[in-house]
Amino acid sequence: MTGPTRLSNRHPRVAVFTVKNDMHALLLRAHLVRDFEIACHIVETDELSVAGDMSWTPDSSWLMDSESNRLDPSELDLVWWRRCNRQRGYRGNDSQDRIVSRGSADALHGLAWTSFHGILLDDPLVIYQAENKLVQLAAARKAGLAVPATLVTKNVDEIRSFARAMGGSLVLKTVRGTHDAVLQTISVGLDDLEDRACFEVCPSIYQERVRGRDHLRVLALGDQAIAVRIRSEHLDWRIDPLIEAAPYELDAGTHRAISRLLALLNLRMGVLDMKLTPEGPVFFEVNPQGQFLFAEGLSGTDLIGPFAQFIADLARTPSPVSLQ
Repeated sequence: MTGPTRLSNRHPRVAVFTVKNDMHALLLRAHLVRDFEIACHIVETDELSVAGDMSWTPDSSWLMDSESNRLDPSELDLVWWRRCNRQRGYRGNDSQDRIVSRGSADALHGLAWTSFHGILLDDPLVIYQAENKLVQLAAARKAGLAVPATLVTKNVDEIRSFARAMGGSLVLKTVRGTHDAVLQTISVGLDDLEDRACFEVCPSIYQERVRGRDHLRVLALGDQAIAVRIRSEHLDWRIDPLIEAAPYELDAGTHRAISRLLALLNLRMGVLDMKLTPEGPVFFEVNPQGQFLFAEGLSGTDLIGPFAQFIADLARTPSPVSLQ
């Protein structure tokens, strides 16, 4: 029988599940060790078929970190579930590659769900749902954020009607991207819709075009939100080699709405893309595990410092330890 509980006084331990040479993980580890004396292990999820290793039974399990240390997941206080990508070292045919990659990913997911009892940042099931653009947009509206007029369909007649209502021009996005290719956000007009076959393959996202050149990338950490303004004339600033970036102070209402959005999506963190308009910021999407270090480099805004503090605070949250 499990008896009363006590609080553990040992130093917390953190692990990052990510891909090989992930700068976010490497910098986080450096900050945690230097500034907080917190051990941080990196598990290279894309190397499991070559250099990594793991073992699981219903009673015990272990997995290997990037420095060939065996980790007992039950002894970790926090796992940052950043990336769980396809295996890099395995080279088979497409069918074999899918089997190896999915088998590796499911083994890591299962190990985390059954053998780890600390804080998951964030749970992969929560991340998967929160990544869905339809879920995001519905939650953003409920949270009080402005969102573009949106249609998701493969019906060309509905797309044409929506385009006419939006002044003849729409923004086109995929519902979900892939790790194999970066798909740009593009503009389509009524003339483009003449080729029905291009649009009837699968549902896509069609939105009104939000005018302006000032975009926001926002690192949201619980009740904290740190924004960087990215200035670009391009619809998709990711393709612009000449972007300008600077720190940006969010208004209190937007700050509160972002916190509500994370709560509605059951996320502890997220990286948001927004656009500034005369009426205020407009929400586009949130990536539960998005990139943010590039924004620090471009703007001089400290992002890794607050993020490391956020991780340290979560990892140090007292947790009950069962006494037998």
